[in-house]
Amino acid sequence: MKTNEPKSIALVANSSWYIYNLRLGLIRALKEASFSVTVLAPKDDFSERFMEEGCRYIEIEINGMGTDPVEDFVYCYNLMRIYRKHRFYYVFHYTIKPNIYGPVAAAVHGIPSTSIISGLGYSFINKGVFNFFIKMLYKIATYLADEVWFVNPDDKKLFEAHNIVSTCKAKLLPGEGVNTLHFSPQKDRISATKANHFIFCGRLIWTKGVGEFIEAARLIKAQHPEATFSILGFLHVNNPDAIPAEVIEAWQKEGVAQYLGATDDVRPFLEAASCLVLPSYYGEGTPRSLLEASSMKVPVITTDQVGCREVVRDGYNGFLCNKKDVADLAQKMDRFVRMPFDERLRLGENGRRLVKEKFDEAFVIQHYLDKTSKAGTTRRSTEKGRKLLAAALAFTKPRP
Repeated sequence: MKTNEPKSIALVANSSWYIYNLRLGLIRALKEASFSVTVLAPKDDFSERFMEEGCRYIEIEINGMGTDPVEDFVYCYNLMRIYRKHRFYYVFHYTIKPNIYGPVAAAVHGIPSTSIISGLGYSFINKGVFNFFIKMLYKIATYLADEVWFVNPDDKKLFEAHNIVSTCKAKLLPGEGVNTLHFSPQKDRISATKANHFIFCGRLIWTKGVGEFIEAARLIKAQHPEATFSILGFLHVNNPDAIPAEVIEAWQKEGVAQYLGATDDVRPFLEAASCLVLPSYYGEGTPRSLLEASSMKVPVITTDQVGCREVVRDGYNGFLCNKKDVADLAQKMDRFVRMPFDERLRLGENGRRLVKEKFDEAFVIQHYLDKTSKAGTTRRSTEKGRKLLAAALAFTKPRP
C-alpha cells in the first residue's frame, strides 16, 4: 500500500445483501474517517450498489449452506489470494464461513482481523460430529483473530464456556445496531395501532417460526375475524430449511395470511402494522426486524430465546413467548388484541426508547472506529502470521 493512499478496510460476508443492508452506516462512517472500504461477498442484486457508495467490490464465491470441504478449501484459498494482493489495513469478517476461514487467510499474510458473531445459525442448533467439527474450526479462527465480537451475551458465554474463545479476546457489542433516524415513525401511529394487523418480517425459513405464526393466526382469526396477518421476506430457494413457494401460496388461498413479497425498504410495511411477530427458534444474534420495528414504535412479540430477549422486555415493549409453542404465541397475540389503545401506544413508545438507549447504530459504529484507529499496532509480518497459524493448529490438538 502506498503511503499517500487511504488505509483500506475490508468487510467480508456470505452475501452482498447482508453487508449493504446491515453495514451501510458503517461503510459511510469509515469513509468519512478517511478509510477506503472494500467489500468481499458473492454477487447479488446489491453488489453494484457498493460502487455507488464509493467502495471497491470484489466478487468471491461461497456456498454458505454447503458442507463440502473442497468448496471450503477453495474459498479459503481465494481469500488468501485476495489478501495477499490487496494487503488490507484491517478486515472485519461476518457470518459463519467468513468467520471461520477469514482469520486463517488474514493471519497467513499478517493482516489483523475481527470476527463478528451475529448469531450461531444451524451450526450450534444441530448436534453430533458436525457440531464438534464446527467448534474446532471456530477455535482455530478465534485464536487467529485479533478480537471476536458478539452481539448478545448468551453467545459470548457459550463460546467462553466451551473454550472456543479466550475471555481477553471476546467483546460484547450493543447488538447489531439500527439507524434510529432512518427507522422512525413517519406519520401518526394511531390508525395502525388501533387495528389488529400482525406482520412477520424475515427470511422465509421454518426455524424463523413462520409455521408457528400461521398456526397461531388461524387460532386468532377464529376468535377475532377482523384480525389480519401478513408475511414479508424473500424466499431461500437453495436453503434446506426454506419454506416452499407452494406452501406460502396455499396459505394465501386459505386466507390466513397475505404474502407481501420481498422489499428493500420495510418501513412502509411496519408503518401499516399493529404488531410485529417473530416466533424464531433460529440461532439469532440480535434480530434486525425486532430492532427496526421497535425503533418505529411497533410493538413486538417474539420468543424467549438468545438474541430475541435482548430486544424485547416482556410487558414493556412487547411480549415473549415459548419456543415452538403455538398456544402460548396465540395467547400473547390474543392479549395484544384485547389491550386498550393507550397500552399499545405505551408498548411502542417504550420500544423506541429502548432502542435509542441501547441499540443505536452510532454506539456500534464507534466500536469499529476505535478498533481501526489502533489497527496499526496489531499488524504482523507474513512470517509471524504463518507461525501464529501453526500455533493455532497446535493449540486445538487434544491434550494427553
